Amino acid sequence: MSLRKFLVKQFQKPKGAMGHIAGAIMATRESNLKRSELTLSHMNIERHDTVCELGPGPGVLLGRMLEQCDNVIGVDHSPLMIDMSKNRNKRAFMEGRLRLYTADYTDLPDIRGVVKIVAVNSLQFDGLNPDTLNRLRDHLCEYGKLFVTQQPRKPRQNSSDVERAGECISAALREAEFSIEAVHRLPLEPVEGVCVIGVKS
Repeated sequence: MSLRKFLVKQFQKPKGAMGHIAGAIMATRESNLKRSELTLSHMNIERHDTVCELGPGPGVLLGRMLEQCDNVIGVDHSPLMIDMSKNRNKRAFMEGRLRLYTADYTDLPDIRGVVKIVAVNSLQFDGLNPDTLNRLRDHLCEYGKLFVTQQPRKPRQNSSDVERAGECISAALREAEFSIEAVHRLPLEPVEGVCVIGVKS
């Protein structure tokens, strides 16, 4: 396995010592923080909402969402990231305002009735398929929303790649019977990101 593939795998499912390093990078890298913050700005979370993040990593966005509502769920297939999310948001976890689950997106715990699900650079690995998206749709309440954000990370990506990413995400959501509410371009560096909002119709 090449070094690049090894590092990509650590960001996909962090574990061990290198996983801790990957988690620390995710929690502090400026592009990661801004990408999450810009996505959050489009979510319009209300205090009574139940919101869920897929692939919360070290739990930074979970913490920001907990500032806006009292019922937040995090689902990650990496036990290490669940532990980091718990440690970062320990008080909310102890108070029961934050629930954390180690699970794959195709095998979610019973979290039905969620108003908003957000996935920031976490579905692009293998989650943009009808099986996963239909299962996510099942867990949303009527007219619930799925926010899928992606910032292309491969070398030499450009605005055309961002455009294609938005089209790919939108097509996948439509296939899973979401209607597209909006496609937002996110002003990020070194290349823009895109946030596609799908509504359970």
